[in-house]
Amino acid sequence: MTISWAETRPAGDANKNWRGVASDSDGSNLIAADFGGRLWTSDDSGVSWTERRPVGDVNKDWLCVASDSDGSHLIAGIYGGRLYTSANSGVDWTERQPAGNSNENWRGVASDSDGSNLIAVTFGDKYYLSDDYGVSWTTKGTGTWQSTASDSDGSNLILGSATRLYTSANFGVDWTQRQPAGDVNKDWECIASDADGSNLLAGANSKRLYTSANSGVDWTERQPAGAVDINWFSGASDSDGSNLIVGASSGRLYVSIDSGANWTEERPAGDASKQWICVASNSDGSRLIAGAYADRLYITVSLPGKPTNPSPTDTASSITLDETPLSWDASNPAADTYEVYFRKSGDAWGLVGVAQAGVSWAVSFGTLAYGTTYEWRIDATNDAGPTTGDTWSFDTISFDQPRISYRLISGGNGRGPYDSPPGVQGTDWEYTGENNMLTVRKLVVAANDKIWHESI
Repeated sequence: MTISWAETRPAGDANKNWRGVASDSDGSNLIAADFGGRLWTSDDSGVSWTERRPVGDVNKDWLCVASDSDGSHLIAGIYGGRLYTSANSGVDWTERQPAGNSNENWRGVASDSDGSNLIAVTFGDKYYLSDDYGVSWTTKGTGTWQSTASDSDGSNLILGSATRLYTSANFGVDWTQRQPAGDVNKDWECIASDADGSNLLAGANSKRLYTSANSGVDWTERQPAGAVDINWFSGASDSDGSNLIVGASSGRLYVSIDSGANWTEERPAGDASKQWICVASNSDGSRLIAGAYADRLYITVSLPGKPTNPSPTDTASSITLDETPLSWDASNPAADTYEVYFRKSGDAWGLVGVAQAGVSWAVSFGTLAYGTTYEWRIDATNDAGPTTGDTWSFDTISFDQPRISYRLISGGNGRGPYDSPPGVQGTDWEYTGENNMLTVRKLVVAANDKIWHESI
């Protein structure tokens, strides 16, 4: 799988401490948190961003964010500060006080698909559960909580601490300790869950990476960077756990399309190690966002789909010679512009339409000839690059010229003047002098779009 990346700049052309990112299910609505800076949202897959100010026009240590499936319900936490929720995609915010009227070291948050079931964890203290969009909270056990993730309905949760890993199958009421690396303490910074909580991802700081396909009962070690210990710091999963992305602190970024069996190193920022502190994925893994601490923010851009549904249809025949509009349908992902190529069959391609936004192009009158095959192709282009379209063709009408009557001569070869090869005049055929035409006397007048005729 080839992935194309583009830098996105919520805060302008400047390095920022990107500490948290989240995506809705289709990747259009995003939220990004700058530690020591501001909070930003995007509703166009990261093309443009809007600064959000839950606490006013001040910088804060924004550390953790989460989103529901459509980007309307958001939650954001400040390390050494407060917790906030929004029900309108970040336009307005409400301070929440799971721990009372006090500042807390909010370390991780997660949301179900509609934003009603939330989990928020603090480092060195409690974690908190809400089933009413953050209005009220239930306080749970103390620990050095580092990270958390939720399935789509909030029933299956995973919780990472600086020592152990835990899962719950009943909305956080009961928990089971999981031991991907055996009965030893690990610093579980990187965790992720699919939509039903069956496929899990867990990475330990300065240790190894693991996946589970049965809600944490069994685990398989994964080695994106080989058999070495890595500072696994961030991870995200699509809805079925097949597409994964993980980031290393002071390392590289890796993606898998087969539930972690194989991995590909990604280089959004070139061949350099970065502090990939935060990553997020949409529901099918096609749109990713990754943030590097004290660096930049990156989004994936997919090549546009091939244009479809050509008109005239492919291999159409009897196309007239008047101005012929060629048209097509856009595909997903969409293209920004199209390049139109046209030629007579057997000739070299000619680029006749450059960087056009529309989905049609008109063949200029006088271009087409009778009885000829023409080919055309539409290449689609967006920020990720061009996609070469299929080659389509059509045949123009044949010109059936007037024919003079003839008759075959007895003893000839049976071929007339219009056969291939033709017979010989005087030996195989001879004209009859008849044209089988009727002469009529008419006065014909044409004006604008009307024609008048009268017998004379």
